[in-house]
Amino acid sequence: MKNFFYICFLFLVDNVFLMAQEKENNEQSSPYTEQYITDIYMTEPDRALLLLDEAEEKRAMLPARINDLRSMVYRNKYQCKLAFRYARRAYVQDSVANNTPEHLLKMTIELADLASLLSEYEVSNRYVVEGIRLARNMNDEQAEAKLLFCMGENKRRLSFKKEAYETFDEAIRLLSDADDAYGLRMLSYFCGVKMSFLIDDDLIDDALAVGLYRQELLDKMERTEGMQEAYLDLQKSYLYSKLAYLYYRSGDKKKAEKCFAKYKSTQAASTPEGKYNATPYLLVTGQYREILDNCRDLKELFRE
Repeated sequence: MKNFFYICFLFLVDNVFLMAQEKENNEQSSPYTEQYITDIYMTEPDRALLLLDEAEEKRAMLPARINDLRSMVYRNKYQCKLAFRYARRAYVQDSVANNTPEHLLKMTIELADLASLLSEYEVSNRYVVEGIRLARNMNDEQAEAKLLFCMGENKRRLSFKKEAYETFDEAIRLLSDADDAYGLRMLSYFCGVKMSFLIDDDLIDDALAVGLYRQELLDKMERTEGMQEAYLDLQKSYLYSKLAYLYYRSGDKKKAEKCFAKYKSTQAASTPEGKYNATPYLLVTGQYREILDNCRDLKELFRE
């Protein structure tokens, strides 16, 4: 028992030392910092992993932060099993250190999300429940909303549709008063995912109602400081392609054409991914040649 407490004491002292050293590295604009790795991980993932290995050897960052960043890099590389492994390590290190509750909550959210992506829904829900407890203790409604929405996705993928939509709505209500860029982006994402599920379930009127609510959100986002034009353009492209399809399915072809014209006016509509978003509308309107052309563009993107 004495050895256990001694080891814990050394671990805590070591973390205090590493926090001070991490701060010093930040001040010297070292590449072994969270900000630097975050800036390069999408364009240079292998270099980011190499720098994290070096940071670990040099003890330049806290172990939990290093493993968090490794998880982020592997997730970007679509290697979700490795991402989960390193997120779990960061979670355990935070749990033992017990000095960064905000980071522990962040890793709990990551583990819930990654487990869901890996179809480990029971594991995901365990982290969701733990995360909601942490979020409520910290009065973090945005974190709580993220976790609730993850639980809703788990329920939907397990075919508990009624419970899933109720959970989606609970998460959306938590963010309904959001007025900052981050909260509004999250709310818009939630609505987009819910609308996609509703379309898959052929609940056209419900999906259209969510789409129109999201249209109001985008209008609000345009007036919000910190919103990037490229992000808004991408959101509009996706939304109007779906609204065009939903209006056509509901029998209002004129509104469908207007929405499709708005979709076509976005810059994102000319990209391979943006063109693919038009597939449902093109399919119901019988524009099969354009669908094939768009799919060729997307196939070429995947090949590259």
